[in-house]
Amino acid sequence: MTSNPFAGLNDEVALAPHELLGEFLADTKREYAKVRKTAIQQPKSSTTRPSMLPDLVRAGKALDAWLLTLALEPVLSESDPISIEAWTHLLGGKAPISEASVSRAFSTLQRLRLVERTVAGRHIVVRPLKEDGSGDVYRRPGSIKGEIGPGFFTIPHAYWLDGYATRMNTPGKIAILIGLAETTQKPSFEVPTTKAQAWYGISERTLERGYQELSDEKLILVHRQRIRAKRSAVGTTTIYHRALVDPFSQEARRAAQDKATANVRFAMQQKKK
Repeated sequence: MTSNPFAGLNDEVALAPHELLGEFLADTKREYAKVRKTAIQQPKSSTTRPSMLPDLVRAGKALDAWLLTLALEPVLSESDPISIEAWTHLLGGKAPISEASVSRAFSTLQRLRLVERTVAGRHIVVRPLKEDGSGDVYRRPGSIKGEIGPGFFTIPHAYWLDGYATRMNTPGKIAILIGLAETTQKPSFEVPTTKAQAWYGISERTLERGYQELSDEKLILVHRQRIRAKRSAVGTTTIYHRALVDPFSQEARRAAQDKATANVRFAMQQKKK
């Protein structure tokens, strides 16, 4: 009697949306995405400071599509592109968005010169462009020797895996981007809502709502400091210092970067053996 040559070849269950996203992010072989600070704010030498945030505030789902494109950049491939159906799950979380919404999101990013995109049948071939909207070719932050500029910040994959991307509204997402960009060198930041328009091109109300969302998600700590102010009627004024907490704290992000650096060094040492 001939044995079954197909024994053990059982059908697999399709991945749930959150599992699909986790698989893609795991394939990047890192725990965070890198984003140049010029996406958030132009250098101090510029005549105006706002960069891409005013457009991203109005971009709707395109903001998520842009951030996820940067997170998945290491695994985006022209030869093996992601299907539009997969993007509906990746961007929608537990409630997939429509294919039309995916198409509009990437069309918006293309108009803002943040991505280059082509459609190949039922697949979207997408690659990021430089984060400042210049339309220049994208190079991974930190990969260009001697690159001049304010540097980059990281967005932990927990932003996606822990559901913040689908729970938070646009103001909260904008506020966390500002917080991440402002805490690469120090653990806390001082960005008053009254400076939102001049520094980032967004409304004071948008930043107020963003800070409130971060507070509701228990992602931010606030410390009020009284300082001398000789022009004040009471002789003092209040400065609000804010700090992101784990997994977005400066300490947690630095630890992830140190781990990635150690892994790269170990891999290089193994190759030499």
